[in-house]
Amino acid sequence: MSRQRRTEPTWEEFGREIGVRLQRAREKHGLSQERTAHLAGIASYTYQKFEKGESRPGTPLNPRYLLLPATLCLLLCAAALTGWTHLRPGTAGRRVWQAAAAVVALALVATAPGQARRIRDVRDRLAFQAAVAGDAEAMARSVRCGPPALAAGRPVPQIALALDRPLGAIPVARGAAPAGRPYLAPAGPREARDYLLVDRVPRAPAGPPVAASAHWRLYGRCAGG
Repeated sequence: MSRQRRTEPTWEEFGREIGVRLQRAREKHGLSQERTAHLAGIASYTYQKFEKGESRPGTPLNPRYLLLPATLCLLLCAAALTGWTHLRPGTAGRRVWQAAAAVVALALVATAPGQARRIRDVRDRLAFQAAVAGDAEAMARSVRCGPPALAAGRPVPQIALALDRPLGAIPVARGAAPAGRPYLAPAGPREARDYLLVDRVPRAPAGPPVAASAHWRLYGRCAGG
C-alpha cells in the first residue's frame, strides 16, 4: 500500500516560508530590517525573528518547545519513582529513595490538574490567535479601496502578505482613529490584549461599524462608497 503524500506544511516549513517572503518584500522596496520594524510598530528583534521564521508573537515560539522541560521533568520523576527498585532490599538508601518516591507521587497527583489546565490554556490560546488572525485577513480583504488602518502594528506583516502590499502601505492608527478611511478595530479587550498586545487602541469613530466579525469591527466607508 502506497503511503499518502503529506500536503499540510509543518510549522517549521510555514515559518521559514513566511520569513523568506518577508525578506523578499523588504528587499524589493529597499528597506532595512530596522526601518521595516519601525513601520510595522514592532521591535527590530521581533521582526528579525519573523524573517528567520522563528517567532509567532503572542504565543510561545513553538508550542512543541514546551515538550523539552516536560520531557526532562518526566524523566526526573520516573527516576525518582522507580530508582529505588535498583537498590538492594533492606538498605537505608532504598528506604530513603522509597520515601522520596512517595513524595514525588503525591506531588504529581497534586499538580496534575494544574498541568492539564496549562495544556488546555496553551491550546485555547493558539486557537484564539489563529481565529483572530484569519478574521483580520478576511476583513482587510473586504475593503475595496485599499488596506484599512489598523489599531496597532502587530498585524501589519500578515496583512501586507495577505494583500500583497509593501509594509509601508499598511497604515497604523496613532492616537486616534483616522478620518476619511476605513479603520479595523478589535472587537473587545481580549483581542487588543492577547493578539495586538496593547492595553488600549484608538477610539472607534462614532456610529455603528459598517462590518463586523467575531473578532473585529470595521468602521468608515471608502470614499464614494
